Amino acid sequence: MECWRKIFTRIQWITIAFAMMLAIAYVVSCFDTRQYSGNPSHEDWKVYRPNIVSISTANPRVARWFFVLYLPVLLINGFLTVVSPFTRPKSPTAPIVGFFVTLGLFFSPCMGFAVNPLHWRAGPPVLGSDGYAYYFMESSFMQGQTLVLAKQESEGWFADQFRVLVLTNGDEPRTWQSMIRPATDDDEGYHAALISSKEVLFGFRYEDHCFMAFDLMTDTRFGRLSIRKVSPFALLDQESKLHQPDVERLIERVRDGHPDQNGVPTLEQLHEGLNHPNPAVAELAEKLLKLKKAN
Repeated sequence: MECWRKIFTRIQWITIAFAMMLAIAYVVSCFDTRQYSGNPSHEDWKVYRPNIVSISTANPRVARWFFVLYLPVLLINGFLTVVSPFTRPKSPTAPIVGFFVTLGLFFSPCMGFAVNPLHWRAGPPVLGSDGYAYYFMESSFMQGQTLVLAKQESEGWFADQFRVLVLTNGDEPRTWQSMIRPATDDDEGYHAALISSKEVLFGFRYEDHCFMAFDLMTDTRFGRLSIRKVSPFALLDQESKLHQPDVERLIERVRDGHPDQNGVPTLEQLHEGLNHPNPAVAELAEKLLKLKKAN
């Protein structure tokens, strides 16, 4: 009996140690680091946020493995903690420690959020012609909403490093442009990054709402004050099929919206659209011009 008691106690301590490491690893992974520039280069943004130039975040696999192991480790550790007193251990240390570790593991997702509610969330990557992955990333909690387009410079076992290309805000006063996307099955397009044939990277918070863009050839940023200068047809080439829900939303905004409203293109942009090599774009631009002049 004494032999089995020792084996049980050792197994319990092993599970306690593993549960502690799992909880600590997850909470630590919720932290991120941001490097700031002392001489902001994002002129249209520096009034609203510090100039973030690079971000280091936990590799997504850390969170994935945590949630794969979370429930089994929690159940095993909880079971051993409950059963432990019935084995009549010589010391109550293991059951007591096991109870508090189980409690800590159970609440570790909440603790992870508490230590960093502004952690970065990234959308699906888009691969550039240079072989690098580009992301739309957001750090937000209630009204603190920072949006960036970032280039992934390195991927580690535990942390990934990103270089920020352009940043803007998602809270008021926010600015965005309606952008007709090539036909897609993902209408919501949450946190989508897309690259045009002219090597311009566009960042969509959702649907056709383009909040920022970055020209990968000239390093030109289009942020809070300049994104509305970008044509709503900039993503489309000669062969592109237009995403119909985007077309319908743009028609509605031009028909019912104010000229200075977010997402309403200018007359100049629509006139430029008349000369687009894609006949469907030229036809849409003509229709929008008639609606705009009617208003």
